[in-house]
Amino acid sequence: MSKPRIKSGKTKTRKAPKEKKPAFVLELPLVANPHESRVLAVRFEAGRQLYNAVLGEALRRLDRMKQSRSWQATRKMPKGELGSPEQKARAAEFSLITKTIGFTDYDLQAYATQCKNACWIGDHLDAHTTQKIGTRAFKAAQRYQFCSGGRPRFKAKWRALESIEGKSNAAGLRWRDDHLEWSGLKLKAIYNQKDPHGIQAFALQNPVKYCRLVRRIIRGKTLWFVQLVIAGFPKWKDKNPIRQGKSAIDIGPSTIAAVSETDAFLDKFCANVPNLQKAIRRIQRAMDRSKRGSNPDNYNKDGTIKRPAPGQSLQWVFTNGYLRLRARLRELHRVLAAYRRTEHGKLANRVVAMGNTVMAEQLSYKAFPRMFGKSARTGHLGNSWITCVTRLKAPVAR
Repeated sequence: MSKPRIKSGKTKTRKAPKEKKPAFVLELPLVANPHESRVLAVRFEAGRQLYNAVLGEALRRLDRMKQSRSWQATRKMPKGELGSPEQKARAAEFSLITKTIGFTDYDLQAYATQCKNACWIGDHLDAHTTQKIGTRAFKAAQRYQFCSGGRPRFKAKWRALESIEGKSNAAGLRWRDDHLEWSGLKLKAIYNQKDPHGIQAFALQNPVKYCRLVRRIIRGKTLWFVQLVIAGFPKWKDKNPIRQGKSAIDIGPSTIAAVSETDAFLDKFCANVPNLQKAIRRIQRAMDRSKRGSNPDNYNKDGTIKRPAPGQSLQWVFTNGYLRLRARLRELHRVLAAYRRTEHGKLANRVVAMGNTVMAEQLSYKAFPRMFGKSARTGHLGNSWITCVTRLKAPVAR
């Protein structure tokens, strides 16, 4: 008989988290003929249905986990300070419960793979794309778990999936030389032939980490773009200098003030963004009239929407006129978002030119439109300021 193996007394040490390496995004438009566009549309529809299935399962597991007795008992444990034994013991109990219920990233990736292999979706999506969709649904449910976002919604057909990405550049969605490859499709990219600053040529010299395929509807036409997540730092333009030092910003409902050791300014926030609120409100009123005219049974006599019976939902009918109005409304919001992104980039470059360490007050910029109404609606886009400054790779002190 062989001697029994004696395990050594070494304890497993927890691996340190991986250090985040710098990366930037290069976006290029793609050339797609009608056949390729139809194939991509079918794959995006498969991704939408898979996302809804995984999100529904994630929410069910989250609800079951919160209703369990072990979860309720763990919530009553003392929180303690960060790094204290009480805090570590409480976090370990929560981690054990999530693993027992199956509310982890890997569990939901496995569930997404099972769903894909059990139906027609497996004919259109690869393994890496499926796992990323599972991770996307898990993160949406996790934000809801930690109260950093509302309860995630399922994606309807008219609010379809807008992007699909891979895990690496080795399989699935992958970039090869001058085109994107994905399960038999080869989509060539359109380059800027002028490119005066050489940004695209500089970016393509660095290794590509993974690819993201983006669908956008611009002026009623469906266009496809590829976003290359590239390792390293982007090339700086000579017209956007960066000064070493500190600068501080103070954002109000419609103004912004910035100050540094050598310069200061007070300007209107996103002054060049057009005011399209009257056109948006006019379209919204027309949509409401069309919706009420085609669904009279869903409204009470006083104009309020009827409450459906338990376990049932109201059935809505949308006319072609309503769909055209909705497309026009979506186009106006897209135009506003594009203006905001441009203005945010210019403003961030102006602030970083005063000092690369930006100090900002801890504010909830998402609450500005709710608190101040129209005065903050045109310029602000969520937590846009911090996003713009971090996009420029400037350290932000908050």
